[in-house]
Amino acid sequence: MLKRPLVEFAMVIFMPKKIWIPNLDDLGPSFDPDIASAAESRYLWFLNEGDLAVLSRATSDSFLKYLSKFIPSLASENILFPISTKSGERKLKLVNSILADRSLLQKLKELAKQRTDLYLASYIASPSILQLSEVTGIPLDPLQMPTRPFISGGLTYVFNSKSKMKLVANELAIPFIAYSVANSYIELEKSVYQLIKSHNPHKLILKKALSGGGHGNYSGTPENVLSIAQTWYREECEVAEEILIEPYMNFKEIIGALAYVSEDNIYFHGIDKQLIENDGWSGMIYPYINEKWGEQIKNWTLKFASRLQNAGGRGWFNLDFATYLDSKGCEQVVFMESNFRCNGFALMLEIAKKTQQKGRIYYSSTLKKEQGNCFLLDEYSSQYVSFEH
Repeated sequence: MLKRPLVEFAMVIFMPKKIWIPNLDDLGPSFDPDIASAAESRYLWFLNEGDLAVLSRATSDSFLKYLSKFIPSLASENILFPISTKSGERKLKLVNSILADRSLLQKLKELAKQRTDLYLASYIASPSILQLSEVTGIPLDPLQMPTRPFISGGLTYVFNSKSKMKLVANELAIPFIAYSVANSYIELEKSVYQLIKSHNPHKLILKKALSGGGHGNYSGTPENVLSIAQTWYREECEVAEEILIEPYMNFKEIIGALAYVSEDNIYFHGIDKQLIENDGWSGMIYPYINEKWGEQIKNWTLKFASRLQNAGGRGWFNLDFATYLDSKGCEQVVFMESNFRCNGFALMLEIAKKTQQKGRIYYSSTLKKEQGNCFLLDEYSSQYVSFEH
């Protein structure tokens, strides 16, 4: 039986001032930039007193004033914008737009010279973040960011890839859902027809290997998924995108696990019950107790986290597992995917810490303000996080 405190946080000796880059648009080759920029404001919850953030989208003074109740001294002066944002253009990803803005780069370089306690941190440790660190002279935050060899070696995307992490699961003898991988429409079509021939499934699910929040998932009949795949593999796509093809399964539960990985330690923060809608994440309940699988999920999470730590990974590490009934009616649990970034689970714990809440966390995309003790998630979605005492 797995028992955890209601809210538990990794102990940190010091809290360096940081420049925070919520680069959600670096998550995958086709992750929707509009979804990425709309979600940026919720990741301002990761700021601490004295931190700066660079956004691709303007944030209102009213929302910053709201956040300042929980983050001391937060004001519009703490938010910087690349010139492409100021002019209303959206041609480059967030980090690339910073690199293209000479004035902003100069300001960051001057800050690096003035403050020895300044670090760079981001939503995901992309190679462009490493480049930004090198250009500005601002070191990566050692508490929140992986090592430089980890990033330059492409390991960020290994530990975020739905396909590559199944290979890791196989090495660790952790069960996972059967799948095939396609890098083109022709390969995907072939895989679908092979599944039809061998299992004749009524429903399949496609998953973009690098995506988040369920935005890269699509389920339907074989005919439906082939139709949507044609739009995914459009001719003008600059990057060949890897897509997983899996049989659609009626899961009993989807359970998330969260760990914080430092150089010397792995902090396990427990598990949550995920709320799923339209094949994507729509909320969570934490803490959550699963009498049958809780300890197993914890052990598997620590195995994955140890592999990450040994490779040089540092920061939040979220893994998803699912339970289902097999052909004999016996309940089983399998690994689904991992999120090595400032994921939604970590965000909810950060909001709990900032608002000094110790009750049960409940978040749903349909949650109304009047339900429980609520806090506004971001500026644009009108969604709230609730704490039940």
